[in-house]
Amino acid sequence: MGAMIINKKNYEKEVLKSEMPVLLNICADWCFQCRIVDPLIDDLADEYKGRFKVGKMNYNENKPIAETYNIKYIPTLLVIINGEELERFEEVDPEEDLNAILDKYLTKKPKKSKKA
Repeated sequence: MGAMIINKKNYEKEVLKSEMPVLLNICADWCFQCRIVDPLIDDLADEYKGRFKVGKMNYNENKPIAETYNIKYIPTLLVIINGEELERFEEVDPEEDLNAILDKYLTKKPKKSKKA
């Protein structure tokens, strides 16, 4: 299935008001590095389904939103929780351990207590 497409119509609901942590990939069609990273983002979306929302947003088609994040490099990955950017990764290297990035935020949640 892969990453969801984020645009001005669903940005507020899917990113700002998401109950799950969000990994937002801000990319562009013309960007060679984006095309390399894109399949990895889709794989993360499938692997973390139900635990992390993974989305892709085209910079050129959503400039007003992208500019609110002061994007200087493409691709840029943003970790957004409760509508707030907590971390960013610019000019993402396909060799980077993206799982470690997501896992770091998943382990911060308090663990549910076991029922006796």
